[in-house]
Amino acid sequence: MSGTIAEIEAEQVTPAVAEHGEGPVWDARSGRQLSVDMHRGRPAPRGPRRQPGAPARR
Repeated sequence: MSGTIAEIEAEQVTPAVAEHGEGPVWDARSGRQLSVDMHRGRPAPRGPRRQPGAPARR
């Protein structure tokens, strides 16, 4: 390894949905990414809900 470190700047593009999100998974039924908010002890969905009858996004 060369030891070079690349520096990048990240931009937040969505509102925060969790204090400490872990274990992201894709839920094909709802068409959303789900994770668990470890500090709040509840699911933390991301993205809009899919309308009933609408095709799942890929």
